[in-house]
Amino acid sequence: MSQEIKIVSVSIPADLVRELDRVCDLEHRNRSELYRESLRQYLKLRRWQALREYSVAKAAVAGSEGIDLEKIVEELSA
Repeated sequence: MSQEIKIVSVSIPADLVRELDRVCDLEHRNRSELYRESLRQYLKLRRWQALREYSVAKAAVAGSEGIDLEKIVEELSA
């Protein structure tokens, strides 16, 4: 099953592009591959940060009773 592909345009400072190109050469990958991987990692980090913030808030409300991590994950997945 193939994914729909969208072409996007972004503005990036020249020094960052030079660094990106060095990494592309070292890893034998193209810019698009590294952009996609970077975006995946960024979105993954944001999801973990959201889960952490939510968990901390739930733990504060729960107090000494503790928290049910499985329930929190289930709530976030809904």
